[in-house]
Amino acid sequence: MRASSLIALRAIRQLSKYRRGEDRPKPAVALPASRREQLRPLTLRIPENLHNALLYIAENSSKSMNQFAIDALTPAVEAQIAKIAKRKELGLD
Repeated sequence: MRASSLIALRAIRQLSKYRRGEDRPKPAVALPASRREQLRPLTLRIPENLHNALLYIAENSSKSMNQFAIDALTPAVEAQIAKIAKRKELGLD
């Protein structure tokens, strides 16, 4: 297996562990649950109708727009990393 494939596989495993709450850095001082995980901002330009749909979901469910987006993106990111790793393993990239 190529080094790049191993790196990608490690990234997938690390992301999976992170999602389960494993391997997250522990704060020196206990923080409220909402502040334990450090989030990084990501600005997206999305069509107004998609924004309205996300707003509708947030207003009519227990999830915020942000949490819904994170939950929707995480499996797609994991799948893309696996796809890239497979292509690298096969020597296609």
